[in-house]
Parts: sequence; structure tokens; C-alpha cells
Amino acid sequence: MLGHLGSGEEDFLNVLNTKRRILPERFFPQPNQPNFGEFPHSVLLGWPTPDSPNQYELPCGGALISDRYVLTAVHCLRQEHPTVARFGEYSILTDDGDQVDVQVESVVVHPEYDPGTVYNDIALVKLSEPVTFTQLIHPACLWTEHNLNVSKVVGLGFGQYDLLEGDVPDLMKKVTLDLLDDRMCEQQYGSLEKFPRGIVASQLCLGGNDRHADVCLGDSGSPVQIRTEPASPTYHVVAVTSTLLCDARESPSVYTRVASYV
Repeated sequence: MLGHLGSGEEDFLNVLNTKRRILPERFFPQPNQPNFGEFPHSVLLGWPTPDSPNQYELPCGGALISDRYVLTAVHCLRQEHPTVARFGEYSILTDDGDQVDVQVESVVVHPEYDPGTVYNDIALVKLSEPVTFTQLIHPACLWTEHNLNVSKVVGLGFGQYDLLEGDVPDLMKKVTLDLLDDRMCEQQYGSLEKFPRGIVASQLCLGGNDRHADVCLGDSGSPVQIRTEPASPTYHVVAVTSTLLCDARESPSVYTRVASYV
């Protein structure tokens, strides 16, 4: 159960701050595969399926931040921690031999997370052994400044295209999201029970104009990232996917701001 998996703000912050100092090497995608391998820090978290313990449901995402730790959202971890972390996955219907599964050892939940609210929705998943870095498996950096020097960020995952239609992509998808004024999310969510303090400094308000320019079910815990230099292959994770409404044309979404915890 999650309740006994790591506790104490000092322990949580010590682990997260140690891992953010591990800088990844430069990663260069293959020129003939510009999208394949673009996000080598992307992770899927899995639980055994009820009918086949050797197969996994992969409903949550995360970001590799060192050879032993994955950053994700607490709300996605259910009552028991995930069994495996899957790396190098870009097509969930195709077994191309690039995927690597590593067993999960434990989960470190932010000590101030309350499942009745959406605040401090951030956790670390510890792997049972170090994952080997390759061109398809590599950690991201963490953005440590409260302010962002960009107006757009990139979200990713295998979530549904549309909450009502239930369409789920085979391939990983990425979307460009706009950095919005917190007041837009305040208007949308501020009166809800899960937002007793409204939108706080440890959250980001993001959205877009395109119908599919948002994250949806299946994207929970996945990273939101930026490139600090256009020519750089290295991403900085700025947020973790938290609150989902799946259609940013009508409603912005709320994300957990990583810089508030490092």
C-alpha cells in the first residue's frame, strides 16, 4: 500500500534534489527517425493484468531523472505501487525489441499529498536496479527556476485522444501547450472541492487551441518539458501531468510544477 512507501518531507526532497544534479549526456536522434527516440526519458508504469501476470496494464507515465528514479504523479499510483517501469516504448501495439522493463522497488510519495485534493501530486518511483542508458533510454534534466523563459511547453504520452470517444493512440503522441495565466485555471477549478486553496504556486496552468492539444486519460504522471536551446537534444522537465479534462479548447488543465520541489 502506498501509505508505508516512504515518508517525511526531508527524505523526499533529499532524493529529488540529489537526482536533479545528474546531467544527461547529449542525445542525438537518428536522422531518418526524427520522432523515434525524441523523448528517451519517457517511462510507462505498469501493473500486472488480472488474467495474465506476465502482461501489464500501462496507465501511467513518468520521466526518468537518474539511473534509479522515475518522476511521476501520486494520484496515478493506485493503492499499490507499480510492478514495472517500461523504457523505450514508442508503439504499444508493436513489440519491436526496443522496450526494456525494470522492476519497481518502492515509491516515495510527497509527505504532504492529500488524495482529497490535487496539491503536491508528485512522487518518485525507485527501480530495483539501475537502468542502462542507451540512445532510447536517457534521463532528462529538471527545471529548477519558478519562472519559465518560454511561452509554450511540450506534453507527451499514450493517453486518449478524446475522453468521450475513448480513442487511444498506438504511437506516443506529443502536443504543444501554451503557458496560461493562473486566473484561467482559477476560474475553471477554483470552486471545486479538490481545490480548497485554488491554484497555488506549485501548479502550472496550461492549455492550447487545437482540439487534441491537451493530455487525457493514460497521460497521468507523464512529463511536460521544454528545450532551453532549440538545437539542444536535451529536455528539461517543468511539470508532471495531474488534473485532466482532455479538451484544452474549452478547459485548461492543471499540472504539478517541478521547480517547487527542487
